Amino acid sequence: MTSVSETMQRKLSRTLKNYGRITIPNKLLKQARKREVSMVLEDMKYVFEPDKYGRVYIPPELREKLGGMSSYEVILVDGELHLRFRRF
Repeated sequence: MTSVSETMQRKLSRTLKNYGRITIPNKLLKQARKREVSMVLEDMKYVFEPDKYGRVYIPPELREKLGGMSSYEVILVDGELHLRFRRF
């Protein structure tokens, strides 16, 4: 079985740094099997459920761990949404 993927990448915005909100594109939400986004950080998996506007809220304790990151990407792989952060 081949892996189907689609990616959306964005720079970390002031909104994410200050309020912890990331908006998941509607196109990706509609293609996902479940209305949830997962993130792995320091070997821990976190699962977030977007609100009716497609926004997920990253709690302050997790945002602190993301301090050195400069961008993020939302990846749809085989019907599952994943949130990944990058340093460059």
